[in-house]
Amino acid sequence: MIYVNNLHDLIMNRHKHNNAGELIVLGGWIGPIPVENVSKLNIKSKIIYGCKKRANLTTGHHNLYQKISGNTNTEVFYKDTYNHSKIYCWHDKGSVKEVIAGSANFSTHGLKRDGAETLFDVDSADYNSVYTELMNALNDSQSCLQYNLNFVCNSGHGRRYNN
Repeated sequence: MIYVNNLHDLIMNRHKHNNAGELIVLGGWIGPIPVENVSKLNIKSKIIYGCKKRANLTTGHHNLYQKISGNTNTEVFYKDTYNHSKIYCWHDKGSVKEVIAGSANFSTHGLKRDGAETLFDVDSADYNSVYTELMNALNDSQSCLQYNLNFVCNSGHGRRYNN
């Protein structure tokens, strides 16, 4: 099936239909509102910021991700190598229940603009390989709780953040 409308609701409510205990998101870009929203749900979540390597991560967003990761059942990870994938995987102790992928980042811009982005069901024959890829992505990431964000002013024009 292909999805083009109500993507935010699809992602936030899918665990109610597939009875998964955990959601793993590999998002190219992530945004604070979907991260906050998923942290309020009754599902453990791991959110991987795949494009963090090229992002202008603000201290405000980083601090919010740390607060959410330290106080909820959601944890944000920063991928060490660039990855622009958009994969949403619901599983229960490694047993994959459902995978949806496509063009929609885990951000308000990616999930709230009907018709602008597309997600689709991944064939169940591919669940194990997708799950393995997500585990590899997690192994190539670090928790935002462990991430050392050093703010460096760049001649007063924009910001640069170094690990």
